[in-house]
Amino acid sequence: MLYDNLLLALKKRKEKGILRGLKRFATLQDPSNTPKDVPTSSLPLVDFSSNDYMGLARSKALKQDTIKRMQDHGNMLVGSTGSRLLDGNSEEHEQLELRLAQHFSAQSALLFNSGYDANTSMLSVMPQPNDVILYDELVHASMHDGMRSSRIPSSRRIPFKHNNLDDFTLKLQDAWEICQAKDANVIVAVESVYSMDGDICPLPQLIAILNKHVPQNSRCLIVDEAHAVGLYGLNGSGICEAMGLQDSVDVRLATFGKAFGCSGAAALCSDLIRLYLINYARPLIYSTALPHPALFTIQAALDLLNTPDGTLRAQHTFFLTHLFIERLHGLMGNVSATGGTKHVQLPKDIQKRLNSSPSFTEKRKEHPLSIPQPPIVPILTSHAHDLAKYLVSHGYLVRPIVYPTVPRGSERVRICIHAHNTQEQVIGLTECVAKWIEDGKVITGDGFRGQVEKAKL
Repeated sequence: MLYDNLLLALKKRKEKGILRGLKRFATLQDPSNTPKDVPTSSLPLVDFSSNDYMGLARSKALKQDTIKRMQDHGNMLVGSTGSRLLDGNSEEHEQLELRLAQHFSAQSALLFNSGYDANTSMLSVMPQPNDVILYDELVHASMHDGMRSSRIPSSRRIPFKHNNLDDFTLKLQDAWEICQAKDANVIVAVESVYSMDGDICPLPQLIAILNKHVPQNSRCLIVDEAHAVGLYGLNGSGICEAMGLQDSVDVRLATFGKAFGCSGAAALCSDLIRLYLINYARPLIYSTALPHPALFTIQAALDLLNTPDGTLRAQHTFFLTHLFIERLHGLMGNVSATGGTKHVQLPKDIQKRLNSSPSFTEKRKEHPLSIPQPPIVPILTSHAHDLAKYLVSHGYLVRPIVYPTVPRGSERVRICIHAHNTQEQVIGLTECVAKWIEDGKVITGDGFRGQVEKAKL
């Protein structure tokens, strides 16, 4: 009976076109993957899909540095052999945490095996029984899973409209009223960069609103910087640091599987929160600790980010992102919409950024629009699968993002720009998208319409 139910659930997903599966694609940087589902032989593909924003995962320098560190530690264990609370803790773990705290200008750092583990840990154990959690409606699934595992009932887990400061203010006032009656706290959860929309949280304004309405000792702000660290701020220390707001955030999440090109994550927090998580975070307590090769790779990535090469990689990524958006927007505007049968557009937030500079300077911290556009550019279209297949067939690796990962009506092809991409590749991709639009007589711009409902996370 159980297997019949499992089969039926998968069958329904397949009928709806949302059945997930594991695929492999060969890319210019990693031709070893045997592509069994690519419709043409125009291979290998140019990577416009992965989270390897800085190109460190394929960096020869990073690999060589990691190998050297392993060789220099001749008595090193390959595996950590246990949980941090049993036999898995080591001098290397503690040294890395000290360095991470210094790098990110935090009091303490605590390693986790993944960003998912860190988010589920923080949101499940930090909120106390009478507290209220206020969160952006588009936060990552790991935050939702953490909230579901917490002691907070759904009635006191309150979403606010994505990046909407007016709605945040109203919901915050309601949350604080509830908390005052029970001597409780408001826990606020946001992301600095949203991975599916490529937009940035208006942190300066959000923190100002928090300061106005809730006393500091009655609130906790958690910022997931998974898609910001490695790219933004001094030597990749994140958007909070780039905006000078690191001391106004209680917990920042840094992950190492994206711009760092490694794996693992760290909670950047106070000594008190670190000790609390060591005692109560079940994914930390009951998981084998990160192995030494992962620790050495993170150390090597930190070294690379602190060099001129690291700065150049970030600048090149931002330049290519600006180039892609500018060219694609121009090409879309040149395509006739007469008789169109499809719809496609760039998100409005990205369109607002077209006139902003592609490079970040320390003097421009006052407003999120001063920060360069993240290298995540969603092309909104109800024909996401068609566009993705078309681009793959022309040599560009991209992915369609559809429900339930994103809400219905907001299907997209997510383009990720990297330091290892070239101007020629970016220009070629924009021209390929424009050709697909033209061939299909696609309606561009404000013609895109869709009823948006919340994703089932």
